[in-house]
Amino acid sequence: MDERQATRRHYLLGLGTVGTVGLAGCIVEDETLSNVSDSLDSDEDSEATAEPTASESPTEFRTETQPDFGGHLDAANNYDGTVVDMRGRAEVRVAVGAGSGLAFDPAAIHVDTGTTVIWEWTGEGGAHNIVAEDGSFDTGTPKASGAFEYTFVRDGIYNYHCVPHEASGMLGSVVVGNSYPTRDGRSEPTAVASEYLGDANNYDGFVDARGHDEVNVTVGAGNSGLAFDPPAVHVDPRTTVIWEWLGDGGAHNVVAEDDSFSSGNIVGESGHTFERSFVDPGLTRYHCVPHEGIGMKGAVLVGGDGPDSYAGTYDSNGGSGPDFGGYLDNALNYDGSVTDMTGYDEVPVEVGAGDNGLGFGPAAVRVDPGTTVVWVWTGEGGAHNVVAEDGRFESPEIVSERGTTYEFTFEEAGICRYYCVPHKAIGMKGVVVVGTA
Repeated sequence: MDERQATRRHYLLGLGTVGTVGLAGCIVEDETLSNVSDSLDSDEDSEATAEPTASESPTEFRTETQPDFGGHLDAANNYDGTVVDMRGRAEVRVAVGAGSGLAFDPAAIHVDTGTTVIWEWTGEGGAHNIVAEDGSFDTGTPKASGAFEYTFVRDGIYNYHCVPHEASGMLGSVVVGNSYPTRDGRSEPTAVASEYLGDANNYDGFVDARGHDEVNVTVGAGNSGLAFDPPAVHVDPRTTVIWEWLGDGGAHNVVAEDDSFSSGNIVGESGHTFERSFVDPGLTRYHCVPHEGIGMKGAVLVGGDGPDSYAGTYDSNGGSGPDFGGYLDNALNYDGSVTDMTGYDEVPVEVGAGDNGLGFGPAAVRVDPGTTVVWVWTGEGGAHNVVAEDGRFESPEIVSERGTTYEFTFEEAGICRYYCVPHKAIGMKGVVVVGTA
């Protein structure tokens, strides 16, 4: 049994620093590199066909899903607008000091999530280092020889450079996995899904269902019974999606476009279910065979980055999350998710959260009826207050002092929208969802 269901309790808030865990690369110094090189030579001698290296022929991406490097490679040496496709390998290599000695080779590569990239110094062009633009890896002091490796475990685009020669065009980039920014402003899977679901019934965007082990999708939803609900979900790897028949719209089935799964024969009976566990990151499109031509289609996005905004948040009590009517569309510190705080007698919400101190943290919470929400001032972002849109509560005064608190007990189910008066216009807004509303 879930502990929260077994015992209601207080949720304690610490106004401190939350630690983050990063992945570190591994620097292989000169002596070790010679051993690595010897080992590689031995491997090549023992195999009839050696793995291609950085000199292999590049593979161009389709124009409509060209990765968006944000202009990072515009002046890069050894970059002609193409990206070398190195997917399907556990390790890939990039030369440091290629060409005139002031380039990476290849300058841009595409790898799978979980791939280790090994940069190997050629000894040309002087001393080099490798520094990620987002700080995820850094080889430190420039050197003339050696090797460095880093394993990429998250989808995205990682731009990097050599510090001494950045201005001279020694720039590179690694595209990881299936979810990354493209020139049309969307992640590749999202762009593909949007095109596929353009005529899908009941589709108005992805529902964020991450954080759930199981996600339910109804089959035969909508007024006509010819839709999936939600039709597009974003889930974590190893999530099980369960399709449940409502019994409306006739007989249906669920079939993946890539034939990775099929529910089999069409069924019209209410309560029938079919389930599939999604292990690997990526996008899966599916449809109902009898009704595909009239828009009964869906998609499951697994892992990686999702769209810029979500149509809603998955609610395990019944499909997609509550509709805030666009109230939080410009809210600071809101990522489209509703934090589940059910099971607690008291729930804290920070006042003055986020990088600029102009948000509530979390911006959207779900609580049980009878729960007391305690707003706690962080002391950041100036003076704030808390005012309900429907007038049911208002903190006594606008204050900035750290540790100030204001509380309100929510007795009835529903959605309560609130804001900070001085900063409402710039997005300091929040929502409390009470019960199953």
